[in-house]
Amino acid sequence: MKASHRASALALTLVLALAAMAGCGGATSPARELATLQSNRAQAEADLQKLQAWCADSIKAVRKFMQAPPAAPGAFAAEIAALLAKAPEAHALHDSVDAKLVEARRVAQQLERNLDDASKRRAITADDAKRLSDATKSETAWLDVDADSLMLTGRAMTAAEQSLVATDHSLGGRAPRQAAVAEVASLLARIAEASRSPANRNSGAWLASLMPEPSRAPANTSRIGAGDLVVNDTILPANADLNNLGAMEVRDTYYLSSGVGEYEQDGYRGSKSVAVRGIWAPTDTRVVRLNIARGSSSSIDVWNDRNKARSRAGEQAKLSLIDDSGHVYFPIGFIHASSTGDRRVTIKLQHDGALQQIGTFPNLPGSGKDQLFALFTPAVGCTIIGVKLGDEWIAASELVVEPAR
Repeated sequence: MKASHRASALALTLVLALAAMAGCGGATSPARELATLQSNRAQAEADLQKLQAWCADSIKAVRKFMQAPPAAPGAFAAEIAALLAKAPEAHALHDSVDAKLVEARRVAQQLERNLDDASKRRAITADDAKRLSDATKSETAWLDVDADSLMLTGRAMTAAEQSLVATDHSLGGRAPRQAAVAEVASLLARIAEASRSPANRNSGAWLASLMPEPSRAPANTSRIGAGDLVVNDTILPANADLNNLGAMEVRDTYYLSSGVGEYEQDGYRGSKSVAVRGIWAPTDTRVVRLNIARGSSSSIDVWNDRNKARSRAGEQAKLSLIDDSGHVYFPIGFIHASSTGDRRVTIKLQHDGALQQIGTFPNLPGSGKDQLFALFTPAVGCTIIGVKLGDEWIAASELVVEPAR
């Protein structure tokens, strides 16, 4: 609730109190109860604003982490740790607001009963009764707004705390940066959507202001071809088993997670009990593959064959996917299927950012017969709206990252 609204409501309360107390003396008069209700709600709103300030500081910090690796990792890690240390205080504020709103609602209900009783006993004039009744209804309406705001703020608090933990783990070397970024993006995407809901237009304004507006690729960006950007966590066209992984690590028993390996093409002919089932993705993310092969087999060109996007961007330019909230996702690996020699499939996975630059991908022959897929792990629920090479948009898309079924 804005301070101006609170001040005007308090002024109204005092005027009504002075007008009505002459006819309703005593500590339990409707006018005095209305003043108590106003005071309880004001205290609840003060605590709510403190909680929202912590959420805002936390969300700003993790969004900074998502945008780029910190220039001063030690100082930034200390900032994240300090915010995490205040999480218990944030929970206490949430509980305090909830308790104060419950008490304010109890006072409001008691006030309505006492006001009705005072009117029946004619202990208050009809005009004062109406003014007090209108003021009580206004207070109750604001309690509803505050309750909605607390509910959304509670969701933001949970998402902010989980995002801080993911960021802290990454900065401390306990989780890959790309996995942490994807997890934070998923958490923030949920509360961003909730903050923009028409039902939360008032209570979610403070939160919506912290979130980027939904993004769109420039109107003149070419549309990516069907099948060139898909949710696909398989290792196709490779096949592999757990007894022949090469220098590759697995997670969840059957999923390739990091390292490099060379595998055969085409269908798997061994025992299904040891077959590799796909590429591992962090919780609340999916593996998305982008076709960046040469020639007509891909609708986008990162090889200077049909345009000079790569020359303009340079070999250090990062390949990225952009979602509808403006979050950026960089590659965590690639699948390269050779069309010559023994036709092996090379799979390389690194979640530490080492495979983000276009120059780190294998060079392909001009024949266009090799297959090459860049792999990403965007957040579940987001919509990938385009592909960028460095600062240049090279394709527009509308891929919805659906949860696994």
